[in-house]
Amino acid sequence: MNKTKHFYPNLGDRAKIFCEGDRHYQEKMMLLEDVIVGSCSADNSEQAYECLRRDDTYNGIKDPCYIMYKLKPIEHNGLVYEFLVEYQKHDPNTGIYYGCKVSNRNIMEHFENGNIDMANQLTHKMVDCADKEWKTYLRDATALVLSNSYPDKKFNLRFCHTENANDGTYWPFWIRLNEEEDVVYVAANAIKLIKNIYLTHFSDHGLLPYGYAETDDTSSKHVGRKKNSSNTRYFSDAAYEECRILHSIDKNTSFLDEIIRELCSNKTISRCKDIYECAYIINEELSILDFCKELDKLRTKQNGEKLTLKWTALEKIFLTAKGERVKLDKGGKQKLSAYNKRKWG
Repeated sequence: MNKTKHFYPNLGDRAKIFCEGDRHYQEKMMLLEDVIVGSCSADNSEQAYECLRRDDTYNGIKDPCYIMYKLKPIEHNGLVYEFLVEYQKHDPNTGIYYGCKVSNRNIMEHFENGNIDMANQLTHKMVDCADKEWKTYLRDATALVLSNSYPDKKFNLRFCHTENANDGTYWPFWIRLNEEEDVVYVAANAIKLIKNIYLTHFSDHGLLPYGYAETDDTSSKHVGRKKNSSNTRYFSDAAYEECRILHSIDKNTSFLDEIIRELCSNKTISRCKDIYECAYIINEELSILDFCKELDKLRTKQNGEKLTLKWTALEKIFLTAKGERVKLDKGGKQKLSAYNKRKWG
């Protein structure tokens, strides 16, 4: 027999009171108002740029307990996919979270009409479909893309999974926003990348990256220090502009632009337009060594003078054919992971 005395039996109620009086999360969510995410320099398509919108509904039902900011949903095979940042006002323990939520409008219609069996069947079908897509095709690609974009974070360790499917909705995964993380820089931009991954997956000719999401050995040690002092998200327009400035000849000219044009012209690289704002992929027939040789050749001027390349900065814009970041040291040689360092001594 359990003889434990519960001196505070209503701590759940106390948590609700605490949350109602604490405006921290709600004020943080308000920072998402009218925020534009994506590439403003890309073509005007669903995979380019979008404005977050406030929408505290699920399947068209208003819920005053939630604050939700969403991108335009995707409809595929009878399901609606929403990409959102969400906060439940009466749940301070979970905080702010973001990811993908799947819904089926027909489920609630059947439920309200008393057809419970059909509602249950459709719910199981929705969950099975969403889980299969996520586990088979999308999880590894999402971990890779997010970890590439935020190299000081290990997104493959941060995916959370829900234990229920309520009111015709289901989260195949969600990610908690850590307290020190900026809701716009991380959450808002992350859901745009996640949406682009889903759009690529649903495309007839879409090809998802298939590399391994690995945080390099040094990035996490330099958070807030000189290496990541710019706080620029990798594979973004801002990251390219930062690299461009580092390779400037004068105020208006950067020899990086010319190098990129030449690399694209000779098929050494190609622009990745599906998922990232600004990323260039190395031709799968070329090794990173061949790529570096080509870069080294292009930085040599006609008079034999060599322009200075900031090799380590280039990992912010270049990807391998598998979709992994190109990691280079200061001398223009490929960095080895901790595993490969041990393997090769």
